[in-house]
Amino acid sequence: MCFNIYQFSSGEELLVKFDEDKKFFDLFFLDYYMKRLTGLETALHIRSFSKACPIVFVTAAEKCDFMEAIPFEVLFKPAQKVDLNKILERVLVRKIGKDEGI
Repeated sequence: MCFNIYQFSSGEELLVKFDEDKKFFDLFFLDYYMKRLTGLETALHIRSFSKACPIVFVTAAEKCDFMEAIPFEVLFKPAQKVDLNKILERVLVRKIGKDEGI
């Protein structure tokens, strides 16, 4: 099993795709600093429809309280490959468990 990766230029662009199909994404990586909507605002919109989908903040913003968005993880830039791999593995295990009805 693998992940399909999509990159969006803004939170608004991501939310257009999310609003088309709220179950399309298995995981979100967001930065706090994004065009127009912040990553936190984007995450709160996602959370208003999905409490379960993992949201990971990868950011340089040290003074932001992400807890309202119930993050799966918060990584500070520069993110380490080993940390990203651990997150992907955890999400994959959750997805496999869901698919198998565990």
